[in-house]
Amino acid sequence: MESLMIVILAVIPVALLLFYIYKKDFKKESKGLLIKLFLAGIASCIVTLIITEVEEAIFPFFGSDTTYMGLGELFIYFMLGVAIIEEFSKLLMTYLVGYNNKEYDEVFDGIVYAVFVSLGFACFENVLYLLAANSGGLGINPYTLGVMRGFTAVPSHAADAVLMGTYLSIAKTYRLKGNKSKEKKNLILALVIPMLAHGFYDFCLSSGSGLFLLAILAVEIGIFVYCVKKINKISKENNHILNNPEANEDNTNQNINYNQNVNNNQNMNYNQNANNNQNMNYNQNTVLNTAPASAPKYCRNCGSPVNGTFCSNCGSRQ
Repeated sequence: MESLMIVILAVIPVALLLFYIYKKDFKKESKGLLIKLFLAGIASCIVTLIITEVEEAIFPFFGSDTTYMGLGELFIYFMLGVAIIEEFSKLLMTYLVGYNNKEYDEVFDGIVYAVFVSLGFACFENVLYLLAANSGGLGINPYTLGVMRGFTAVPSHAADAVLMGTYLSIAKTYRLKGNKSKEKKNLILALVIPMLAHGFYDFCLSSGSGLFLLAILAVEIGIFVYCVKKINKISKENNHILNNPEANEDNTNQNINYNQNVNNNQNMNYNQNANNNQNMNYNQNTVLNTAPASAPKYCRNCGSPVNGTFCSNCGSRQ
C-alpha cells in the first residue's frame, strides 16, 4: 500500500501537466499516438541508461563521484554526462514516433509530442526516485521528495520539452518546404537549447552554492513564464505547419519571390500590351498612309492600254 501511494504521488504532477497540454491542443491528436509517445518517453529512459554506460566505459570521468568535483568539472559532468544524453534520448523518441507521423500537421503538435515523450521519461524517473527514497536509499522522506520534484524536476522536464517542440516544428516546416539545411539546423537546436537549460538546472542544484540556487530559481521562473506564453500563443494561433510564423526568414523570402513574380508578370503584360498597341497603330497607319494603286485604263475602241486622252494605237478619243 505504501509503495502504491508513492507511485501515485510520482504520477500526479505528470498527469496534471499532460492534461494541461492536451487541453491546449485545438486539434486533438489521436489517443493511440499520445499513448505511443508517452511509452516512447519511458523507453527513452532505457536509451539513456545504455548511452550512459557506454560513455562511462569510454570516459571514466563521467562515472566519477560528483561529491569531489570542482564547479568546472561539475558543469562538464552535467552538461555532457547527463543533460545531452537525456535530451538526445527524448528527442530521438519524439523524432521516431512523431516527426514523420501523418497527424503532425500543426505547429503546436511539436510541443505536444515532445511534452508527452518528456513526461513519460519524467514519470518513470520520478517513480524510481521516490521508490528509492521510500526504501531509505536517498536519505530523504519520499513524500517530501515527491512534493519537491512535483514543483521542480517534473515541470522542468516539461519546460525543456516545450523548447524542444518549438524548434522541432520549425524543422518540420523547413522540411516540408524542401529546405534541408535549415531543417538540420533546427533539429540541432531542438537538442542544444533544452540541453543547456537542463544541464544548467542540474549544475546549480548540485553546486551547493546559495548563489547558484538563486540563479537557477530566477532562470527556471523565466523559462516557465516563457513556455506558458509560448504555449498560449501557438495554441491560439492554430497554424498549419506550413504557415509556421517562427520560420520568418523563409516567409520573407517567399514574399520577396512573390513580389518579384508579380512585378515580372506586370512588366511582361505591360510590354506585351505596348507591343500589341504599337503593332496595331503601325498597321493602321500603314493602311491609312498607303494609297491604293490606280486601275489601268484600256481603249474603248481597240482595247489597247491608254495613258492619256487619246489612244496611241487607234487615235480615238477616250
